[in-house]
Amino acid sequence: MNGEALLVAYLNGLPGRPAEAFMDVPRDRPARFITVERTGGPREHVRELPMYAVQCWAESRWQASELARVTADNLEALVSHPAVGRVAVSSTYNFPSPDGEPRYQLVVELVTV
Repeated sequence: MNGEALLVAYLNGLPGRPAEAFMDVPRDRPARFITVERTGGPREHVRELPMYAVQCWAESRWQASELARVTADNLEALVSHPAVGRVAVSSTYNFPSPDGEPRYQLVVELVTV
């Protein structure tokens, strides 16, 4: 299972979705969006324990922090997916992009089978 694709599809399928999610920063950036990137974690015989950087981009630092808060709440509900054993948001912090765009980052741990 591709966890990045799972997270992006899940976030994009939310009713009243707060922002569109992508695996890469889109060429034509919307004012508000989310990116998902696997940053590590082991793969075992039967399960994976990946870690993801989920980045929440918005018009201001405050809006990015609010998008991160809502996204964290939504991601914790992903535990109801049949291929997901555990979801943990282990960190949330201000992480402006190199070009100065407001962005918050969540570190998400996901146990998948």
